[in-house]
Amino acid sequence: MIDWYRIFRPQHWLRIYPYSAEWDVLILTGIINNEIEIKDCFKAKMAGFEIWISMDNYPFAFGTSHNSWANEVMPSAKTVDLLHDYVVAKS
Repeated sequence: MIDWYRIFRPQHWLRIYPYSAEWDVLILTGIINNEIEIKDCFKAKMAGFEIWISMDNYPFAFGTSHNSWANEVMPSAKTVDLLHDYVVAKS
């Protein structure tokens, strides 16, 4: 399936970590249910997971799972933008 959202937004062409559908759903659920807690300017926490939210890394590593270097994954480009808007609104 073609990700048209990402294709028409060049800022999302470069991604450092691979996409994970499970991580995408977890982040979306956290945004919808307002369950994401902003810890500092680099990390947020939800359901025992740390989320990388450094604005310096938006969008190419924003929303990365930050629990260990072995399993870092990212949500979809659309979810990265939604998470960015969520973080900005909460800050």
